[in-house]
Amino acid sequence: MKCTVNQLADDLDRDQFDFDEAADTCGLSEMQRAFAHAILRGANRTQAARQAGYGGTDDQLRSAGYKAYNSPKVQALLALAKREGFGLPDEPGDAEELKRLLWKHARGDDKNHAIRAAEVLHRIEKEEAAARDANTPGDPIQILKAMAAIDPEYAAKTAQAYKIDWTPPELADAERCPKCHQLILART
Repeated sequence: MKCTVNQLADDLDRDQFDFDEAADTCGLSEMQRAFAHAILRGANRTQAARQAGYGGTDDQLRSAGYKAYNSPKVQALLALAKREGFGLPDEPGDAEELKRLLWKHARGDDKNHAIRAAEVLHRIEKEEAAARDANTPGDPIQILKAMAAIDPEYAAKTAQAYKIDWTPPELADAERCPKCHQLILART
């Protein structure tokens, strides 16, 4: 009997996804059932084959994982599980979810993954710190100088409004900016 998603959906209670019942309906072997369950928990095909009890070298496990994953019975079960919301979501996660996943790898037993995850976490932290620093206001005098290059009068008014003692020589010149000169005189 060929197992289809629609047939499974009709056979199962819509409110409750029962992995074992769905696997039985599809006629999965114990290894296929274990393989599909590992895939739904987030394992890749090679990891899922290893967890399901397939044996051999990494190349043989990769091949067994490919064959098991592409089995029509396993595909039907995975499609139904996805349709019913079982397993890991396919939509992209947010930055916090990524960091949680990286921290899980950084604390894991596989030292190569731990080192790589720590490197990525460090890079993310540096990028976030740089973004925070870029949004932090700088030195008020430097900001006023930049403003003065565009509009000296506005820069002088801003300095006066915020009670900043700022008098660049080029703005103190009465001929260049008479209003600025008056503002400076009023401050003293």
